[in-house]
Parts: sequence; C-alpha cells; structure tokens
Amino acid sequence: MLEKFEGNYQLTIIRGATTSKDNSVKEMESAVVELIEELITRNNIVVNNLLSITFTVTNDLDACFPASIARKCKKS
Repeated sequence: MLEKFEGNYQLTIIRGATTSKDNSVKEMESAVVELIEELITRNNIVVNNLLSITFTVTNDLDACFPASIARKCKKS
C-alpha cells in the first residue's frame, strides 16, 4: 500500500571516510564510531531520521564488519 507523505521532506546524502590503524576489532570499532559520531555532529543529523549507512572496506580489513559496529552505536 502506498502512502502519500505530506509536508517537507529532505533527502541528504553524505559521504565519509576513515582509516583503521590496525586490522583488529578494537581499532576498526574506534574508527567506525569516530566516523559516525563526526558525521552526525558535523551535519546536524537527527538519528531517528537516519535511513541508511553503507560501508565498504579494503581487502586487508577483515577482522570484523563495520556495519555490525554501527548497529551498536547510539547517539542522542
């Protein structure tokens, strides 16, 4: 079922990048959390309005999946 949305809605697309000092869960977690918090803060993102985040990594970073870290992030 399709719903018609009323009001003004804005779609914002933001790209960010970071590096991990080491291929370890701890270092990747630190980099992902820092990146997400910076993107939210610098762009005044309302977390409840956040629809999607896409992660890509290079082949040498395989200690964990960044998305699994992001799912645990909470910022008010």
